[in-house]
Amino acid sequence: MRKKWGKVVAMVLVCGGCLTACGTAKQENHSVVPTTATTNTTNNTNTKESKATSSPKISKEENNKKRKDNPENLKNIKLSVDRWDTKKADFSIEAIRFGTGGGGVVDFGQNWEFIAYEENLGTVLEKNPDYFVESLEYTDDENEKHKAARYFKNNNSYILYEKNEKGRKHNYLCLVNQMLTLDYPKYMSENQKRITFPYPCYKSLSNWEIEAAWENNEDLLEEKFWGQYSYEELKKFYSNFERTTAKCSDENQTIQVKAMEHVYEEKTGDVSIVIDFKHKNFVVEDMRGKKIFEKVDIWEDFEKQYTSAGKVGGKEFFYDKYSTNILCVEKGKRTACIDEDTRDILFEDDGFNCVGKSVEMKVSKKSNSQKIYLDATLYMEEEGSEWEIRATLMFDSKGKFVKRIS
Repeated sequence: MRKKWGKVVAMVLVCGGCLTACGTAKQENHSVVPTTATTNTTNNTNTKESKATSSPKISKEENNKKRKDNPENLKNIKLSVDRWDTKKADFSIEAIRFGTGGGGVVDFGQNWEFIAYEENLGTVLEKNPDYFVESLEYTDDENEKHKAARYFKNNNSYILYEKNEKGRKHNYLCLVNQMLTLDYPKYMSENQKRITFPYPCYKSLSNWEIEAAWENNEDLLEEKFWGQYSYEELKKFYSNFERTTAKCSDENQTIQVKAMEHVYEEKTGDVSIVIDFKHKNFVVEDMRGKKIFEKVDIWEDFEKQYTSAGKVGGKEFFYDKYSTNILCVEKGKRTACIDEDTRDILFEDDGFNCVGKSVEMKVSKKSNSQKIYLDATLYMEEEGSEWEIRATLMFDSKGKFVKRIS
């Protein structure tokens, strides 16, 4: 029973060095073609928007002409995605879908659909010239590169690309909002609080992903955030947005970006996130500038949820009393003792997944350097009745789970 909580954090503004506006573009509800285009690659350049006067010209890729789709199986589709900053979506792409080719993917900020042989990125772009900015190479969250097109409307940046799927006759047509979604820390996430804000790559960093990496001494934020874009690259990306959306400090190497707070699926109000590249930190603040949380709050919250079960030699075991997570710490390094699939079923037959209240663990006195035992007490509760179940878990000399012996 692995709980999947919260998310990430942000930084305090360092004193000195006044903030300057990253965003320079004036928003208009018209087609836009910046004189220089912003991409999510290292070639980012500052942009200014001007009204488009013609459809974008993009070369068409070779289509598979050996087999043609039955026109009866084709249908017109409209891909739409959510805005990062309001409670509605106001940008759509029209295309032709292969009607019997299976489903697509629709999620917050992204929409995928199969497209027919006759359609490709070039043909779809010709039919959708409004708000087109540039053609580019887009790197997705899995670090895969795609030929793509960028659109910009009402302070929202969108990427349209064609995605090859292994084993599929038809490609996907993908539309994503360039934004990042971050969970609040676990102790603040009972209502599934999170924020969204503009970001070059469509990405969602859930708290349970960050925690899973933390359990193995890895910093997912370093890999997925600071390790992917430099300060200069992000500054160039935000140059497209309104002055009130992003402010940059070259001296402090910080960017303050307006964000939208969510509770469950509802967008509830404005906050901001201060991204600090010097200290690899970020702080989420309310509109008065008061800190809501920062990166250190996430790590401290992970630490607080674990209780020591005792030591065997140089190893100390820690457990989460509200789930089945067990960590072994040796010389300051954490190791997850039980893989996630095993955690989910460890006490399933006892009913812990349904009516478990908490668990308590203690290193057994019969433990030695080769075989380590943890005595577990499960506290159960249902309809006013309470009872206990006892079990013993065995681990090897490296602290890895072997089996349940009672």
